[in-house]
Amino acid sequence: IKARSFMGFDPVAKKVITFGVDNVGGALQLSGTIVASAGTPSGDKIATEGEGSMGGQKVGFRESFTKTGDRALTWHGEVRVGKEWVVVGEDTCKR
Repeated sequence: IKARSFMGFDPVAKKVITFGVDNVGGALQLSGTIVASAGTPSGDKIATEGEGSMGGQKVGFRESFTKTGDRALTWHGEVRVGKEWVVVGEDTCKR
């Protein structure tokens, strides 16, 4: 599966927004916040949650991006199956 997502910031709602699509008909729309931690006002984590479709079914989805260094971050994604959240992927990105 190949997927593409686009992230932005809604200044009216003061929320991070994400839209995503994949090459097998899946789509999602998420919103969330920048989480401040370790005394950094701009935060080092973005956490979003929302709904989308996968395999013709409506699903819940959430993901987070966490800054792990000046040039690195981690991504963690989960999909809701029934009442449980299941990890669908994790990745470490370095530049």
